Amino acid sequence: MAADPLRSDRAAAGEAHPRAAIHWPLTVLPAVMLGVLMLRPIWDFDLFWQLRLGQMTLEHGGLLTREPFSAPHLGEALPALSWLAQIIMATVFEAFGWTGLRLLDALAWLGGLWIVALAARRRGACAPGLCAGLAIAFIAAHAFSSVRPQSFAVLAFGALLALVRMDWPLRRTLVPGAIVLVLWQNLHPSVSIAAIAMAAMVLPGWLAWLRDRRAPLPLAPSALAVLALLAVFATPDGASLLAISARNAAEARGIGVAEWLPLWSPLNAQFAPLVVVAGIAAAVLLVRGRARLDAGEVMVALVLGAMTLLAIRFAVFWAVALVAPIARAVPGPVASSSRVSPAGTIGLGVIAVALAQAALPSPFADQIPQRAIAALKRAHVAGTLFTDNYGGPLIHAGAPGWRVAYDGRFWRYTSAEWDRFRAIQHGRLGLAEVERMYAPAGFLVSKALNPGLVAQLDAAATRWRPVYADDQVAAFVRVVP
Repeated sequence: MAADPLRSDRAAAGEAHPRAAIHWPLTVLPAVMLGVLMLRPIWDFDLFWQLRLGQMTLEHGGLLTREPFSAPHLGEALPALSWLAQIIMATVFEAFGWTGLRLLDALAWLGGLWIVALAARRRGACAPGLCAGLAIAFIAAHAFSSVRPQSFAVLAFGALLALVRMDWPLRRTLVPGAIVLVLWQNLHPSVSIAAIAMAAMVLPGWLAWLRDRRAPLPLAPSALAVLALLAVFATPDGASLLAISARNAAEARGIGVAEWLPLWSPLNAQFAPLVVVAGIAAAVLLVRGRARLDAGEVMVALVLGAMTLLAIRFAVFWAVALVAPIARAVPGPVASSSRVSPAGTIGLGVIAVALAQAALPSPFADQIPQRAIAALKRAHVAGTLFTDNYGGPLIHAGAPGWRVAYDGRFWRYTSAEWDRFRAIQHGRLGLAEVERMYAPAGFLVSKALNPGLVAQLDAAATRWRPVYADDQVAAFVRVVP
């Protein structure tokens, strides 16, 4: 294997020992990152159906194979997407509630960054470089973190990048690599990112070998790229997952879901500046420290950066890929001369979590209509509920007794059904058509997305009774004669 440019550069330079204070930023930074993530309220509507499906899987004692939530598709085949993450999340939630679930998610998400930093430190990265890599990565992607199965994918990606840099023999690398990849795909069906990343990583090595056959072959990442492609099919759904994933992406883009849109989309205006700032900072550091870089690591960061430009949801994986090259690029004292206090980091982390909990009045963002859902429960409504954004929270609160006309699973509904969804929002289909098509027992709809439908429900006082309304949502139940 070729000499590591980071190790050889610093060994030759004979760098001096750091000042005593250098290790404190690296001790404190992980705790600060954890505290910031624990300040996140739960805002992702999809978390709720994921959690309820995990709970029902535990209650059933096995994977559910038939659709339990969607009224139009009740009883149809149910793909086992993210089944392992759903079970883990449900188990933690049952034991430790929302706080435990949020902490689990934060540790998984941050773990993807931390484990890469640990591997970089093992290879000689200095404390300032590690701090820079972690900070820039966190700035780039923390706005996209939410409590959901994707956080486990971030952890798996970090573990894979760290594993490649352990310099183990091929067989010792492939066995844990295969385990990580299969777990990744069953936690969150995005292991294709691993295949792309490993293919990018090996490209410089293979080009070097073609120029000089004495150059070492990048066998481990090459084999992991193949294993990642095979792991795509290593779920209960097998090859059918490809069509489901493609359809999910297409429908999400068609609906205009921000995370599936390019960086320059107006819907991503609030996130783009942080991504751009992080990208510029990373580029400056990488150019300045180019002599210490590993071409494979840089290629992974470039490829995932390009993917982030096209769909901003890839920013979390790009952030993980930035940590190691930035840590290499920043000059500083040798790693062995700086010390990190694990006890200090853990202690500060506990304090950060406690402070975040005290500062957060509710685990839920304002957009989660908890009061409206409670009003529907008090009204003892049962059956199908028509909703726009709130399918996930309704599923968690009332399934299987409550069923929904729509939820956030873009693959679950046909293109015609999503066209109908947009037609209702735009007023081309009215209350009478919704009643005919879905026979709803109640409504929970956004006033901003469905003002016409809300007005029609208010006007139909003989058929629909309002049970809750605020500036954001309105809830109605059917009038019983």
